[in-house]
Amino acid sequence: MAATLGAMNETRTHEALEIRHALAGLGFRPALLHFDTMTLYWSFDGLAGLSRATLLEGFERGGFFYTREAAVRAAREWT
Repeated sequence: MAATLGAMNETRTHEALEIRHALAGLGFRPALLHFDTMTLYWSFDGLAGLSRATLLEGFERGGFFYTREAAVRAAREWT
């Protein structure tokens, strides 16, 4: 069972890296949205005082925030 879970995590990590690289080629970059203040962050610097419950992971492109699913959908439509 543990070996299976390890393989699943490796697959998910590999897929996540492939998606991240594909999105980067279209101008997307990983970002966090603090939805209480609608502030975008591109790194974890300065996030020490923020609640994780108010952070949403996703991507930024052209000043707009995209969830992972929205970024993937946009990439499919644009290519």
